[in-house]
Amino acid sequence: MRDDGEILTGQGGSVIVGHGAWWHTARPNHTDTARSCLLGMYMRLCVITQEETRAQLNMIDSPSELATQLLCGNTHQPKIIGSEKQ
Repeated sequence: MRDDGEILTGQGGSVIVGHGAWWHTARPNHTDTARSCLLGMYMRLCVITQEETRAQLNMIDSPSELATQLLCGNTHQPKIIGSEKQ
């Protein structure tokens, strides 16, 4: 644990834009309402993401074109070599 960090706070509806390489943690929520977090990332199409967003897309009935785009439904899906049935 580091002691040279800074705790960022804000009012309801506040937004923090930061770099994904920041060391970060979630602090206790002492309010009666839930917190929301929207994580976004930009990467080259050849990079396979750590989180399987296509599986999340498959859980949506008739996803909009925007949802399909945001959950990487239009990106190239590389073929896994050796996965075909012989």
